Amino acid sequence: MSSQTKKALIAMSLIFIGAVGIFSVAIAYTGGVRGVGLLGVWFFLTFGVFIVLAQLIPAGIVLSAFIGTTFSSFRKGEVPIKATLEESGIVGVECRQREEGAMKKTILVAYQDDIGTRSLSTFFHGLGYKVETAKAVSDLIRKVRSRNIQVVLLDDEIEGVKACDLVPLFKKMNEKIQIIVISSEVSLGLAKRLRGAGIFYQAMKPVDLEEIKSAVECAFEKIERESLREGFLPFLIPRRVPA
Repeated sequence: MSSQTKKALIAMSLIFIGAVGIFSVAIAYTGGVRGVGLLGVWFFLTFGVFIVLAQLIPAGIVLSAFIGTTFSSFRKGEVPIKATLEESGIVGVECRQREEGAMKKTILVAYQDDIGTRSLSTFFHGLGYKVETAKAVSDLIRKVRSRNIQVVLLDDEIEGVKACDLVPLFKKMNEKIQIIVISSEVSLGLAKRLRGAGIFYQAMKPVDLEEIKSAVECAFEKIERESLREGFLPFLIPRRVPA
C-alpha cells in the first residue's frame, strides 16, 4: 500500500473517531448525564472505537498487500514475454504497421500541368499526407484500382479525356473514393454533370490552396464517418453487388 493511501486511511480514522466522540457526548448530554459522568461516557465510547479501529486498520493493510502481491505475480509473468517481443522488434513493427495503416491518408494528384502538380504535391506532403501523382489516364486508372487512394485531385481533362467521363469509372472501381475536380470551365451544365457523376467537390482555376485544403479535409472526414457507420451498423447499409 502506498504512503498516500496510508495517510488517507489515518486521516479518515481520526475524523471518524472525532465524529464518534462528538456523537457520544451529544447522546450522553441529551440523556441527562453531566459532569464527570459525561466525560466517562465520552472516554468509554471514543476509545472503544479507537481500539476496534486499531485492530481493523493493520488487518486491512495486510489484506490489501496480500491482494496486490497476488495480482502482481500474475503480471510479472507477462513482463519477460513482452520484453522479449520488444527486444526482437516484433511489437514495434506491428505497432508501426497499425499506426501507418490507421493514420496515413493518401491523395492522388492527377494534373496535366507540371507546375500545378508539383505545387499541390509539395503542399499536401507538407501537411502530412501521402501524395501520389499521375499524368497518364492508364496510370491514373491503375492507381485508383489499387484501392490505396482515398482522395483524388483531378484536372478537368487528362490526355483529352474529360473529368466527367473519368469520374463514373473511378466510382465504379472504388465507390468510397472522393474526387475533387479542379476545373477551368465555369458552366452550370458541367457542374450538374460532375455532381451527377459523383464528385465530392468542384474547385476552380487558378488553384486556391486553402480552398483545396479545406475540401480535402472534408473529404477525409466523410470517409471516416462512412467507415464508422459501416463498422457499427453494417446490416443497415446496402452493398453493391458486382455484375
